[in-house]
Amino acid sequence: YDKMKGSVLLILLSSFCIVLAQEKLTKTESASFQECYDLKKKECFSKCETEGSSLWDRTVDGLLGYREIRKKAYTNCQSNCITDAHVDCTERNLAQGGSKVYKLFGKWPIKRVWIFEEFASFVFCLSSMLLYCHLLNRYSMAVADGDHRAYGGFETYHKLYYWFWIFTFFFATIFHTKDTFLTERFDYFSGFLTIAYTSFVAIQRIFWVTNSYQRVALAAGHVMYCVYHVWYMTCVSFDYGYNMKVIITVGIFDGILWLWWCWRYRPSYAWRNVLAQVMMWALSIFEIADFPPLFGYVDPHALWHLSIMLVGICWTSFLIYDAQHFLKPEKSS
Repeated sequence: YDKMKGSVLLILLSSFCIVLAQEKLTKTESASFQECYDLKKKECFSKCETEGSSLWDRTVDGLLGYREIRKKAYTNCQSNCITDAHVDCTERNLAQGGSKVYKLFGKWPIKRVWIFEEFASFVFCLSSMLLYCHLLNRYSMAVADGDHRAYGGFETYHKLYYWFWIFTFFFATIFHTKDTFLTERFDYFSGFLTIAYTSFVAIQRIFWVTNSYQRVALAAGHVMYCVYHVWYMTCVSFDYGYNMKVIITVGIFDGILWLWWCWRYRPSYAWRNVLAQVMMWALSIFEIADFPPLFGYVDPHALWHLSIMLVGICWTSFLIYDAQHFLKPEKSS
């Protein structure tokens, strides 16, 4: 018993010493990273002042309303200094045996590519925009013929749905090129308005709302909340958490309604809807996940932009089959 007691005490003492050593190493690593960051940022800021601003820097500062994430009056050149110092000191820390990747202002160190702050997200957003242009054309061709009154005119709303997403990806592409005061707001508000419009169309189709007065009432309710949301985010608090909660709540609400519709009516093509819903929520893990960028470029948000293209393809397939079920019943059967 005494030997066992001594062994337990020895293990506890060793563990305590290891924790202390690790804590000291972490503090040393953090101090070294901060020292490197402060030095590189200071040197780069001095270079911005002595060499002046480029045409791109002046464009961003003047036209895009640039503000650093903490709303300090950093110029575009100084913002690039912050990003580059963050990346350089992270790589230096890891090369020297460090184990931690540090965030600054809530952001991971993502390498810039020319003028693009988040190159992977830029590429995937641009690809999504082009894909949705193709999907819009594909959907328009699929619903061009047939008795549109039999479908309640929903194909018109669905075409507008694609335009909402195209403009959302357009503003997201600009935002991931340069994070500024204006581009951030265009990105957030366009995304929210697209989700709100998606909900508006979903409720119409699920409950077959074809009466003009009912559609106007439903649209009025959505518009009123959109105005309130934009006002709150602009004039009260630009709260990222609140914005995400609203979008997630609306998305869950729409998903539950669509799954109920699939279970209630069970058309032969309903599995396409279910697959799109499952994919959407499974791939949303990339919006929740938080880990350092892969290869220094691809962060979780970029992976979400990449994966969301699969949902768009699957959802378009469902919309086409749903429309043709009414427009061309002999073909859909």
